[in-house]
Amino acid sequence: MLLSPNVHILITSRVRGWETEVHLTDEEYRLTQQEGLDILKKYIEKRYEENEAKKIVNRFQNYPVLIAQAGYYISKAEIIALKDYLPIFEAKKIEILKIGQTPNQRIDFTTALELMIGQFKEPLSLPLLRCCAYLPGKNIPTSLLQEILDLSLDQINKPLAELRTLLVQSEGKVTMHEVFQDIIGEKYSSQSAELFTSIANRAVISTNYDEFFLTDPDKSLSIFKEGLREAERNNSDNITVFCDKLGKLYFRIEKYQDALKVYEKGLNANKKLLGNKHSHTASSYNKIGDTLITLSRYKEALYYLKKALEIRLKSYGEYHADTGESYDTLGGAYLEVGLYKEALENIQKGLEIRRKVHGEINAATAESYGNIGTYYWVQKQYKEALVHYEKTLDIQRKVMGENHPKTAIAYNNVGAALRKIGRLREAMDNVQKGLEIHKKIYGERHSATAINHSNVGSTYEAEGQFEKALKSYKTALEIQKEVWGEEHYDTARSYKKIGRILQKLGYDQESLENHRKAVAIMEKIRGENHPDNKEYYKAISKVLKKLGEQKEAHEYEQKAYANSASN
Repeated sequence: MLLSPNVHILITSRVRGWETEVHLTDEEYRLTQQEGLDILKKYIEKRYEENEAKKIVNRFQNYPVLIAQAGYYISKAEIIALKDYLPIFEAKKIEILKIGQTPNQRIDFTTALELMIGQFKEPLSLPLLRCCAYLPGKNIPTSLLQEILDLSLDQINKPLAELRTLLVQSEGKVTMHEVFQDIIGEKYSSQSAELFTSIANRAVISTNYDEFFLTDPDKSLSIFKEGLREAERNNSDNITVFCDKLGKLYFRIEKYQDALKVYEKGLNANKKLLGNKHSHTASSYNKIGDTLITLSRYKEALYYLKKALEIRLKSYGEYHADTGESYDTLGGAYLEVGLYKEALENIQKGLEIRRKVHGEINAATAESYGNIGTYYWVQKQYKEALVHYEKTLDIQRKVMGENHPKTAIAYNNVGAALRKIGRLREAMDNVQKGLEIHKKIYGERHSATAINHSNVGSTYEAEGQFEKALKSYKTALEIQKEVWGEEHYDTARSYKKIGRILQKLGYDQESLENHRKAVAIMEKIRGENHPDNKEYYKAISKVLKKLGEQKEAHEYEQKAYANSASN
């Protein structure tokens, strides 16, 4: 019998299925039989059967954790007798190794772990275990553990063998359950500072583990924050590198204000250490500009991006990857502030450089094609936009594979362009693919997932399925408010879309409330004269007319006209 999912979790819930069997043959940590029986009896005192209990203890005598687990499992599954447990274990193997999250269960596992630690024979087992406790717990590269502890492959193999009941090991990687991580981390917290610094310094030296640290940003933030504090105390040259890595982590968890702060700290450190004309300083300017675009602070972004381009042109000349990046990013910022001629010139220049430096089949080249597609989208030239978006998708699938954020964005953009030219079935297929990939990578509560929900809603709206469209738009808005807050372009756009659907459904007053919010946000973040505001003014004017508010409707019509004339 399998227990209900809310009773227990996999001992390695961060790993999708173990294929490795449990090896229970060593004599290294053997408890006495009575010690094992005492652990088991704590759980199943009323149903305790001495002979059957001895069979379980003899099977798992080297492994207190497994004895505790057997007791916990039997205590929760009341119809299972002691004699039933071993056949279930043999059938299920690793799947049966589940642990409870109750306080008492945690205490029991702490005791079991302490028993095991007390019987370690390898002097490096405990340092290795502690190291795993502080790192992201899933798929820790053993090469990283070797570098942190300065061990050869031969030196690390013995402690790994001793720890195989606590670490899942396969293909040069190990995994440690989060509960074990917490217990070990708390037990040795007073001795953690030196190890944290060692982990951080090793992580900062190499870029080989960047993707690994992004798998658990919260744990990794603790590591890099400690590294940055140590670097600042020692006035180390590594300050800027720690700032860059922290910025990437903050981006992954969508804490963009925090990313901006550490990038600004990195810029100041680079200017102090290297001067204002160094390529690393340019990189800091570019990161700040990129972050400001993400925060819808476009005019500020332009200042930093122009600085980055100026330095890179002097440092590298035109035909360099970093110069190509600067042209492309600057073009994107011009697009956001409505300077379309400058936008296209810069994006095309970026594409020219990237094709020469990287070739056609490269993620950077794909990015430039995508930005040209967005230029045509803004100009309402949807067939041209589709051509460039499809180029982007083709390259991203070849370079990044199917399940990558950039591929998901490309699917989303292709779907949006297909919708605009009336190919609705193909449009829905593409936006649904984008949504599926983003949910798989980021989960539901992420800005990228929100954009996908919004585009699914737009496709439903084009099909005339207004209730479904409204549901998708509201889901997008809810996520965007969590991630961005009220004052962001994506939030404004969702309010406008909800307002439009509510009007189609006959809810005019609610429609007006949403349009007012959308207009207020757009005027605050982009100013009254931005060309994008025209559609917001026209939309609110339409609702006001329907509600009989002719004077205010006319005022917004005039704003829309003035906005068009000035651009």
